[in-house]
Amino acid sequence: MAAYVLAFVVYMVSRGKPLQRESSRVSLVHTSSNPNELLRVSSPLNYDRDPVVGRVIHRLLVIRGVVACHGLTRQRLRMLIHTETMSNRHLRLPGLEIVNEGIREVSSRKYAVAIAHAPQLRHPPGPILVICNGKQIVGEEVWKPRSNKGPPEDSNVIFLGRGLKLYRDGLKGSRGRPLKVFYRALRFPELETVRGVRDVVSVTVNTLTHMHLSRIIGWDANNPNLGTVLIGFNETVQ
Repeated sequence: MAAYVLAFVVYMVSRGKPLQRESSRVSLVHTSSNPNELLRVSSPLNYDRDPVVGRVIHRLLVIRGVVACHGLTRQRLRMLIHTETMSNRHLRLPGLEIVNEGIREVSSRKYAVAIAHAPQLRHPPGPILVICNGKQIVGEEVWKPRSNKGPPEDSNVIFLGRGLKLYRDGLKGSRGRPLKVFYRALRFPELETVRGVRDVVSVTVNTLTHMHLSRIIGWDANNPNLGTVLIGFNETVQ
């Protein structure tokens, strides 16, 4: 049982989306009807001169739940990777290592942007967090609503609330072994149809990284209803 509780603690502490409840009060910061007004913040990457990135920003700003968007330079991405890595290490949970794989995938793309989002943003297309023992998946985040009544459909599955499921066989095989909690890169479906864009990946970040980035670029770091998602993408080869 201790392993279950520990996994749940990791899941709650390391979330990049602080609250899931609906809120009627969300601070709208750095938003504009002119996408280039936002893009000039990251002029070293020539965001304000690139029509592909302009289309991406324009698409992001009309998505329900997205309240701000900011282009990221390589230097700022390196800073975010460092902040994310160090803050995950400082959690110091015994027997668990937290690794954000997705942030490095985002940084491998030609372009990267950050969005601030409210709880109204649609759920991710897959589990953000995956708990692993080596290559074996021990548990993962779930978004699909589930009734708490009746036995689970799969006897190998143990649900912790409605947000996390663990696998009995994975837990049995991981007794006494250190586990890793991965932030996985996910699709961002709304950008997959934008002309000139390919290889889109997205990832959430932990709360400390979200607050650090928010303070630097002027978002409201004290609003508990805002979270951050990083998105990376390449241009289509002509």
